[in-house]
Amino acid sequence: MNVSDSRRNSGARRFQSLRTLGRESAANDNALLNHLDIAFGSQGEVEVQLDLAQRLGFVSQRDVQPIAERVAEVGRMLNGLIEALPPKEVELE
Repeated sequence: MNVSDSRRNSGARRFQSLRTLGRESAANDNALLNHLDIAFGSQGEVEVQLDLAQRLGFVSQRDVQPIAERVAEVGRMLNGLIEALPPKEVELE
């Protein structure tokens, strides 16, 4: 098993732990979703800051590209975690 496989398996275990923890109650699901939504928003802010830094000439496209790719990957992972949670129950009055 190489380092990449180890990281992937470790991530899968953490994700399973989050799902198990999140399924213990609806309150935990909502709290987890809230934290993931905040993280997803922060990831978007980082994308904007990178774009601004490049447009203002603080960094080159060559320097921004690898960072932007990693930030986008984090966004995809967060989106996957959010999508994997059970749908939020809506209470109708």
